[in-house]
Amino acid sequence: MHRKALELDETLGRKEGMSADYGNLGIVYLIRGDLYKAEEMYRKALELDKFLGSKQGMARNYGNLGNVYDIRGDLDKGEEMHRKALVLNEALGRKEGMAINYGNLGNVYLTRGELDKAEEMYRKSLNISEALGLKEASANQYSGLGNVYYIRRDLDKAEEIYHKALELDKALGRKEGMAQDYGNLGIVYEERGDLDKAKELWKKSLRLYQEMGAGQHPDAKIVQQYLDKLAQERSAVAQ
Repeated sequence: MHRKALELDETLGRKEGMSADYGNLGIVYLIRGDLYKAEEMYRKALELDKFLGSKQGMARNYGNLGNVYDIRGDLDKGEEMHRKALVLNEALGRKEGMAINYGNLGNVYLTRGELDKAEEMYRKSLNISEALGLKEASANQYSGLGNVYYIRRDLDKAEEIYHKALELDKALGRKEGMAQDYGNLGIVYEERGDLDKAKELWKKSLRLYQEMGAGQHPDAKIVQQYLDKLAQERSAVAQ
């Protein structure tokens, strides 16, 4: 469908439409995991946006390219792209875009283990998201903050923050978000040694993934591994 749209936009010479088509194709390839092709599509979209002088489009595609580099593990390049997107969104006053950029930068810093910077970015994103009433974005940032506190081993604070994410995801009916939140809470309880509670939460998480038909989702596989490991450890103790 996106390629059909692209053919028509090319025939009409509609560069703005072509940019959108290339961006949509980039999303398809990104979801498939074809990062080389996703980058190619996003760069084609970006070149058109530069030609058109579309700063909003440029910001969007810099952010998209940042996501590609993040997934590859090229965090320096990912940070560079997200910051380019942020500069443009700040100039345009696009607060929703800024919230996304701050959140993505938080993910970069979290992966690097730069927890103070990660917290700063997540909180900036959260402040904007809450002010705009963006509940899904707020839930994502609470999840990121929870990860920061978990890595610091501040389990009480991590639990509190994960529950905030869960409340928002429940209100939105976001099963994937809820599944992630239950999974994170399970890890907190495992760390405390409350294995029964951890098992209960991981089962809730896995059930939600299965209800979505996402049993092969990478996070669903991880939750299943947690449950399998717990079962094996209990079996070994029983023997």
